[in-house]
Amino acid sequence: MPTTTPKPPRKPKARLRAVKVDSAKKLIPKGDSRKPSWWRVNVGKRFTGTTKQRRFFDTEADAIEFINETEKAAKKRGKSAFEISNALAVEALELSKQLAAHGSSLTDAVHFFLRNAPLVGKKTVTELIPVYLRTKTEPTYRRAQKISLGVFAKDFGKKPIAGIFAPVLEKWFERKKWNPLNARNYMRDLSMFFRWAEMSDYVAGNPFDKILRPTVARKVPEIFTVEEARKLLEAAYSNQALGLLPMYAVGLFSGVRVEEIGRMQWQMIDWKEGEIRLPGEITKTGMPRNVDIFPALRAALEQGAPKTGVIVSSKALRYRRDRLLELAAITKKRNALRHSFASYHAAKYRNPGALQLLLGQETPSVMFKHYINATRKTDAETYFNLRPPFPPPAEEETAAAQPCNDSSN
Repeated sequence: MPTTTPKPPRKPKARLRAVKVDSAKKLIPKGDSRKPSWWRVNVGKRFTGTTKQRRFFDTEADAIEFINETEKAAKKRGKSAFEISNALAVEALELSKQLAAHGSSLTDAVHFFLRNAPLVGKKTVTELIPVYLRTKTEPTYRRAQKISLGVFAKDFGKKPIAGIFAPVLEKWFERKKWNPLNARNYMRDLSMFFRWAEMSDYVAGNPFDKILRPTVARKVPEIFTVEEARKLLEAAYSNQALGLLPMYAVGLFSGVRVEEIGRMQWQMIDWKEGEIRLPGEITKTGMPRNVDIFPALRAALEQGAPKTGVIVSSKALRYRRDRLLELAAITKKRNALRHSFASYHAAKYRNPGALQLLLGQETPSVMFKHYINATRKTDAETYFNLRPPFPPPAEEETAAAQPCNDSSN
């Protein structure tokens, strides 16, 4: 029988070792007392299967840790463990250490990124603003949003929206030094922009979810006194050329917003049913609502022949309103028409549910917080009894003595 020559035993793979090197990365011989600048580990071709790799470490402990990890990887995965670059291997090890503190791995991190990363690319703020504004169909609201976003774009317009995060935004607001109410309004508008960007996959998340809103000191809503309301109506009645009596009557006796009045048509007034029917396309909320026609409003609107078209012309409207205030000798007050109606209605009728429906408010808390100023019931009675031509009360009359003609409402 032929004899077989036994194969020589396989030479064991050499272990990696750490050696001392000087500042020029030259080997420090054994017995040399010089302090090493680095510890070097050479990973030869027998490990990598391709090219020799050389690594330098600050301490011997770091070098030994690398040797242990490398030998484990070579044993488990063979030469494929060395198919990535040194730089990538270093980065992977460092990131793995950081993730370990959170009980996560590189795989977890990559999966999280893929689930949440924006998919549409690095669009800038300036590129996205026009796209976002086209989603806002209501012109007045779109203009207000455009103003806020224009201020934001002056500083962030050229930046990719996906790279704008909460800390940068907080510092930006600090530099602006806006009062709390203005800052809160800008945060609201910008948060809506980022929320849309998030839903459209332009950003991974809304940074305003991590920003605290400033506290705004509560202010009592401004209203017109009964005498101021009378003077405004009298001035509008006496100066018909201004064309403002319908606007002020609707504002004072129905609580319809000024912006909504500007979009109202006479055909929206249902005299037979005694209601103003506001379609969703003209309301602030986009929801239709019906508003009672109180006797005071009917008396003011029924002046003259039946009317068609818009309730109030938009031509030079700001000038005409300023002129009316001047004729009435009344100081301008913010949203005072709506606030006045809400306040006097609450005092007269004591029916918050009905008032909430008239104002189109979703919650009573918002209504009471932002719309109602405490008034006397006697003043409310006088207010809802104002009638054309809105003469001042006789000196001997008191507000409490005036009759109430709208008890049916």
